Amino acid sequence: MSKPSGVAFRLPGLALALTQALSLVLSLVLSLTPVVTAQAAAAEESRPGAITVVSDDNYPPYIFRGEDGAIQGILVDEWRAWERQTGIAVRLVATDWGKAQQIMQAGQADVIDTIFHNEERAKVYDFTKPYATLEVPVFVHKDLGGITDVQSLRGFTIGVKAGDAAIDVLKRQGIHTLKEYDSYLDIILAAKRHDLRVFSVDKPPALYYLYKLGLEGEFRSAFVLNTGQFHRAVKKGNTALLRLVENGFAAIPASERKAIDQKWLGTSLIRQEHLRFILLAGLGAAAVMLVLFSFNQVLRRKVRERTAELAASMGSLRESEERFRAIFNSVNDCIFIHDAATGRLVDVNSRTTEVFGYSREEILALDVGSLSSGVPPYSQQDALELMEKTRSQGPQSTVWRSKRKDGTLLWLNLSLRLATLGGQERVLVSSQDITEQRQALDRLRQSEEKFSRLFRLSPDSIILSDAATGRIVDVNEAFASTTGFARVEVIGKTARELGMLASPDALQGMYETLAKEGRVDNMEVELRYKDGRLAVCSLSSQTVDIGAESYRITIGRDMTEMKKMHEMMVQTEKMLSIGGIAAGIAHEINNPLGIVLQGAQTLAQRMDPKLRKNQVAAQEAGLDLEALQRYATSRKLALFLDDIQSAALRASGIIRNMLDFSRRSESHRTVCNLECIISKAVALAGSDYDLKQCYDFKRIEITRDVEDPNLAVSCTETEIEQVVLNLLRNAAQAMAMAKPPVARPRIHIRTATQDDRARIEITDNGPGMSPEVRRRAFEPFYTTKAPGVGTGLGLSVSYFIITKGHGGAMTVDSRPGEGARFVIELPISGAGATLGAVSKQGACT
Repeated sequence: MSKPSGVAFRLPGLALALTQALSLVLSLVLSLTPVVTAQAAAAEESRPGAITVVSDDNYPPYIFRGEDGAIQGILVDEWRAWERQTGIAVRLVATDWGKAQQIMQAGQADVIDTIFHNEERAKVYDFTKPYATLEVPVFVHKDLGGITDVQSLRGFTIGVKAGDAAIDVLKRQGIHTLKEYDSYLDIILAAKRHDLRVFSVDKPPALYYLYKLGLEGEFRSAFVLNTGQFHRAVKKGNTALLRLVENGFAAIPASERKAIDQKWLGTSLIRQEHLRFILLAGLGAAAVMLVLFSFNQVLRRKVRERTAELAASMGSLRESEERFRAIFNSVNDCIFIHDAATGRLVDVNSRTTEVFGYSREEILALDVGSLSSGVPPYSQQDALELMEKTRSQGPQSTVWRSKRKDGTLLWLNLSLRLATLGGQERVLVSSQDITEQRQALDRLRQSEEKFSRLFRLSPDSIILSDAATGRIVDVNEAFASTTGFARVEVIGKTARELGMLASPDALQGMYETLAKEGRVDNMEVELRYKDGRLAVCSLSSQTVDIGAESYRITIGRDMTEMKKMHEMMVQTEKMLSIGGIAAGIAHEINNPLGIVLQGAQTLAQRMDPKLRKNQVAAQEAGLDLEALQRYATSRKLALFLDDIQSAALRASGIIRNMLDFSRRSESHRTVCNLECIISKAVALAGSDYDLKQCYDFKRIEITRDVEDPNLAVSCTETEIEQVVLNLLRNAAQAMAMAKPPVARPRIHIRTATQDDRARIEITDNGPGMSPEVRRRAFEPFYTTKAPGVGTGLGLSVSYFIITKGHGGAMTVDSRPGEGARFVIELPISGAGATLGAVSKQGACT
């Protein structure tokens, strides 16, 4: 007990000394306290009577809703304390974060709380100093591994809160598979339901809800996405309200703040012996302060003694400063000296005034934003952040967009370094004008973009390959669409490795010409595409140097269709010539055929025993006509004569139809019986047999469904007959060439009326068409038949006759294995006036 008693006796003396020291310090502090100005009084008069504060309602322990739905937490108590300190009523609106931001942006609230600072928000808000620093982790299910950073999140759906700053952080790093929820609680509940395996939630509410819902063992923190700070913010430019908010919170006593924190965060226990130790330590610190005070008095005396010595040194310092100033102003770079704490311009050299066009005094009166383009990332705020980065992280280098006094823009290459000048912390900025270099780079970039656009969008195939090895470096989209090879398939390979050479020496001639003359123009080469098709391509190639490497640029154009079209046009000309010859031959055959028919008829008459002239001639020749008649009957000569006449008549009908078909240029638009036209086409087709194409209409069952046998249309008869005949022949060829062949080939022809149009449907049970063939069925020169079998003109000519020549329509409906149905529609308006006359004709002539 004696030891504590001794301490008790010594404490009053020490306390007396502390009291004297503290009185001295207090008097010094009071002497430095500024007097309240009249401006403060004016500001007091303009304060609002009430403000509206909007915030998140789902961020425990800062602000959240209790079981009864009422908002509670640290921020609720702090705003009530602010209300008491300022005398200004606070209407606190807590809702989901996305809606909270909408309320603030709509001007329905004065202050927004629980907000992180970022570049986009800084454009519309002014922020208070941060009052809490928070980690924003990425949480993953315990069964997931390998998620260590942002890039490893690719492919996962990440749960985030709508309007959260984490969304911008993730999207800037290329993560877009985000699923937004209204609140943090909704995210944790989704994780509990196993709807989410990965989510990003600020650490305090995440831990609160994970423990509350018993999920602390199910999810773990994989890594910290970013670290943010809570601010309070007001609309941009409302500095009076911003100061009012900050001053109100600064006025809250520390004890009251501590009580609020202890209420929601808990209190720590301090042992009694620790308190005694703290008291003794405080007393010791006071003693040290007294010693330091005494030392300060001694030091002042020493300073006075040294003043004389320093005055002697001023001359040499002044000379040193003049040398520094001379060097400073003679440097060819622009040099800026900024106050490190505020970013304010302190000094510039002469080169800076020359480049920017301001006097030194004018520049020092400006901020960095006035000397910059002002557009982010070259604004005043960006400059201050760059200087702060120099203070915290060391020297920085960047490119900056600046603005001269006359408004012209220039590019500067900046180097920033922290230095101490005259005992003050400064940021030295050295800059070089690189405007011309940037303009040259921009022109080069534009040139590259033009070349790239021409390369990518060219309708011809372009291949860039290594000149030495022939390996492909790049190809354009036209190459991929034409050859069927994807870009990734060909990079790093040669044409030989890709199997594009139709023969081993397919490109040898091009290489030899290229080596001899330096370029190749329009050399035809046969290549093989990915699907095995052979194509004739016209290649032009040239060797170019790009940087230090030598490349070969080859431009290819597929000439297959063009050559095919040329061949088809030649074939068409041949067919037209053959058509003319066929018409002439038909005329020539008609004459001897008439003689055969006439001779058969005459021979039958001369053998008739009933005719008087035959009897007289037989008597004169001593011939028994009755015996001759019996002989002719016995040897069936009459039957032979009938067959000759029948065959001659049938041949004459065929030739007549051929002549009508060949005279289509001489035909005129008349009102025609549609059934007659179809009957002629069927009759003409019925005599058609093609040994080369192996089809015979005698093997095809042709059925007809006639709605109105007297249906008439205004048309050119031979042209409509040509269309029907083309469709019948196409159907016959398709069924004959099917694999396997059609067992019972059938063609059904149906005629009907629909509205004011006559409708002809020709349906077969052949192999049908694929969607690609059906889409191109009416294209000129398009055919699926082997070379020499079809010209690809039949359907296109038919389509032209119906649509352009007669104002009708022609369509096809077909699927693989289900046959084909061609539909022809012809207008019947204009035929009504003479329809009756045509109907009276009855049978076709």
